[in-house]
Amino acid sequence: MDIKVDEHIVDATSKCNKGYACLNGDKACLCEVDHVNANRTVQIKSKPANACKYILKMGSTVYCLCPVRNEIYNRYKI
Repeated sequence: MDIKVDEHIVDATSKCNKGYACLNGDKACLCEVDHVNANRTVQIKSKPANACKYILKMGSTVYCLCPVRNEIYNRYKI
């Protein structure tokens, strides 16, 4: 499956330290989504082992604030 997101979303993801691997088909790099909130921001199941700059931990809840990751989930449900 080709994963495509709008260029302005990619541009907003300037802190990506994974080289946009998710856009190159590497689904293993995607954090597992627990659910999405009303703002369409994904909550992930656990904090990834690698230090992603888009992770926000609030108590026991972990959010992914990566614009590309959120768009991939909201558009493709993966």
